[in-house]
Parts: sequence; C-alpha cells; structure tokens
Amino acid sequence: MSNTARIFLVLSVLFLSACSSSYRSVTQVEDRGILQLNGNFWGTSLELDSEAAVIINRGTFSSYYKDGKELIEFPVAPGSHKVHLKRDGKTIVLRTIYVGNGNIFEVVVP
Repeated sequence: MSNTARIFLVLSVLFLSACSSSYRSVTQVEDRGILQLNGNFWGTSLELDSEAAVIINRGTFSSYYKDGKELIEFPVAPGSHKVHLKRDGKTIVLRTIYVGNGNIFEVVVP
C-alpha cells in the first residue's frame, strides 16, 4: 500500500468518525403560567382561587404596552383557576380558566 493510499485511508476514517457524533439538546418548560389582564383593569379587585383579593392600582403593580394595548401579568401555577374581578363591589369578570406550563391566558377586562 502506498503512502498516498494510507494517508487517504486515515483521513477518510477521521472524516467519517466526525460525522457520526451525536447532538443532544434539553428544553426546559417553565413550571408556571401567566394570567394576563387587558383592558380597563386599573382600580379593579382581583380574587384568584378564593385567596385574598388584591386591588390593582398603579402604585402597587406595573403594566407594559404591547401592540398598543396596556397589559398586566400575574404568575399562576399550571391548572384550573377561578378569576373574579370586581369594580366598585360589582362583579365584572367571573371565569374559570385553565393555564398550562409556560402558557399565557388573557382576560379582557371591560
């Protein structure tokens, strides 16, 4: 076997072994969801799953704008939740929602 053939054989083996390497990737999904309020939510009272109600006001919570809409977010555990929003003591939203891992559930507040 000539030297050229040996070099070609070694390079071929190295090239083929490099192509057979494996690639692994891990994707981690958040273990929480997001309740997102859109609309006229300032000054409302939010009760989530019969826990103590919180008043949504500018001094306590911060909002952001996306596509011209003002939004506010609350982290929630995955699963079913009861959302109860009141304004001036009157119910304006009463809804049961289901939020999955890493999902955003939007509620429009009238």
